[in-house]
Amino acid sequence: MPSGKALRPGQTDPRVQVLRQRLQVAGLASYQPQPDPAFFDDELARATMRFQREAYLEADGVVGPSTLAALNL
Repeated sequence: MPSGKALRPGQTDPRVQVLRQRLQVAGLASYQPQPDPAFFDDELARATMRFQREAYLEADGVVGPSTLAALNL
């Protein structure tokens, strides 16, 4: 995952597509096509929270520095 500002649900950012792919590979996000792959939707927020719980991070759905570091392990 490229670094940058925190990603939050409801945002549109090119890194959201990378996040979705990373969580799909981990089996946490669905492979269903998205109308806007750069939009951080509710389904992706839930998948992010599942990842955060598994990584023993605060499960807030926001991809901040700690979550980003865990995603990039």
